[in-house]
Amino acid sequence: MLDRYALYELCVQAPLLQAAFLRAVHGGRPLLLREDFSGRAALARAWLAQDEQARAWAVDSDGEALGLPTEALGKAPEGPRYRAALPGRPAAGLGVAARGPDSGPGTPPILIAGRVPGSLPPHPRPGTPGARPADRALAQIELPPGPAGPPGTGSAFPPPPAGSQDPAGGPAPRLVRRLADVLAPSPGDPPMDVIHAGNFSLGYLPDRRELSAYLRACRARLAPGGILATDAFGGASAFQTGFTERVTYLPDGRRVRTLWRRVEADPIRGTVVNTLSFRVDREGEVELDLPEAFHYRWRLWSLPELREALIEAGFESVEGYLELDPSDPRPAALRDLGPDWTLLVISR
Repeated sequence: MLDRYALYELCVQAPLLQAAFLRAVHGGRPLLLREDFSGRAALARAWLAQDEQARAWAVDSDGEALGLPTEALGKAPEGPRYRAALPGRPAAGLGVAARGPDSGPGTPPILIAGRVPGSLPPHPRPGTPGARPADRALAQIELPPGPAGPPGTGSAFPPPPAGSQDPAGGPAPRLVRRLADVLAPSPGDPPMDVIHAGNFSLGYLPDRRELSAYLRACRARLAPGGILATDAFGGASAFQTGFTERVTYLPDGRRVRTLWRRVEADPIRGTVVNTLSFRVDREGEVELDLPEAFHYRWRLWSLPELREALIEAGFESVEGYLELDPSDPRPAALRDLGPDWTLLVISR
């Protein structure tokens, strides 16, 4: 079953690549991952698929995004403060005033394979050079026995436990889905080897006080030698209105058009409003249309702001990566940044 979360995973994310890169850039054999702002926990599931001894915690304050059973959604904490609004219902909080000139269809950003490319040309049909059929590998991930996972995830999740132990008193599950604010205390968790806050989720932290509080919490949750991975984007188009469209072909031949629209921007306050839409068709006949499937109201933190906050939170090293190449993780230099860029920021 395709829903907006499954389409996001298939057409926007590259969790297997990201998991492999995080292991490579860590430099050891990291086993424990915490995925904050996790949604359907695509990265956490990919993390488990690559090492049978690995464990993962997926934390999100949106029960629907986590794929929790309907009866559990009424138990959500106050908020959610740091999630995208539901379609047609703008998130409260950040004010956005100014509109920039329309920069047209050839400019980013959209997150593909962990980066914002300089342009997003439509991909040719499967079987031709350069085609990008959706990655099916996650559909083969198997977790310990448990109830079926949410539609579209392609895996089985263990039941959400009360803590780090299974409610029946058995061994700790490999994947823990936790309905919680990312700033909520988690005293029962072991120190993490990797904490990941991707998909530009630091933008949900609207002021420096909350950004600093989150980064300090991450520093305290890491094991010795652990890393925090966050991402950021910027450049000429970040505060300009416009759109980018790309095409992905699913394994069954259906075509998905993904539209990333930059709706509003305020460069004075550093805020933007962006939307993500999907349309699925088979040979021209539309089967699923999800306009504004996701609505984002973000504070875009600049690289100097983010680096300063990370150092103040206790991190000693901050590096940025333009390319996610697990075979050769190489930090980027300032001269490597193009007019439009995204970085995966690794802090130790």
